[in-house]
Amino acid sequence: MSFADARGPARPFALAVGGAALTAAIVLSLGVAAEGAQGNRAPLVFAATLIVASLVIALAGALIGLPLTWLLARTRSEEPWAYPAAGLIAGGGISMTFERLVLGEVPRTVLDLLVQTAPLGAVPGLVCGALWWWLYRRHMQAGGGG
Repeated sequence: MSFADARGPARPFALAVGGAALTAAIVLSLGVAAEGAQGNRAPLVFAATLIVASLVIALAGALIGLPLTWLLARTRSEEPWAYPAAGLIAGGGISMTFERLVLGEVPRTVLDLLVQTAPLGAVPGLVCGALWWWLYRRHMQAGGGG
């Protein structure tokens, strides 16, 4: 299925953001459910995470992903792994920064930060990058244009 057509990148971008936000909502909701939170808060966590993650991921995609796409295309450095790897790194960094600066949480160890916090953003970031490449950029590479 190709979304790389004359309509431009808006639809693939929206699908990549939506897929990543859905991933974030599922991951966080499963974590809340696994902890056995009272009152079964998982549906509320899912809905709130989906909304907040959509906004954060769209902003990150616009500020990080689109300039990265331009740079990789311009230097002819696009590879299938580049966008998922960039999303993984950016997502992990954003979630660690968010926890530290916005929530004021101080992790006990670096390992806690990397194992407990980073995946909450890294997994959706990886999904966003992979979807962006699959839905839009792979067709640009195959066509020789960037």
